[in-house]
Amino acid sequence: MRFRWNTSIRNQHLEAIDLAKKDYKQKNSKYNMKIPLNEEEQKMIDFAIHTLEKVKSTVVTSTNEVDKSTLKRMRQLQIENQELKQEVKKYREAWDEMNQLWNWIKTSNE
Repeated sequence: MRFRWNTSIRNQHLEAIDLAKKDYKQKNSKYNMKIPLNEEEQKMIDFAIHTLEKVKSTVVTSTNEVDKSTLKRMRQLQIENQELKQEVKKYREAWDEMNQLWNWIKTSNE
């Protein structure tokens, strides 16, 4: 029923809808006007566009390189962190063993 209601309303206002569409297109066409340029102005605009595209590609490339190098460094640090954790674990185990030996020697001398 909703669709029938929308259709009937739309049919009643077809002229207004068409007028609104034309209005919208005219407003947008103001912003899309072609301005005649001489050859020098066209070259300057082309150069500016080319330069901006070049800068854009450089920024994207450098961002990717930074991301790759950052990821590589992060992986290296993760590996180093794991190795250090294992080393600390060994030292703690050795400390605990030394502490047990110390306690055993202490209790056997009493």
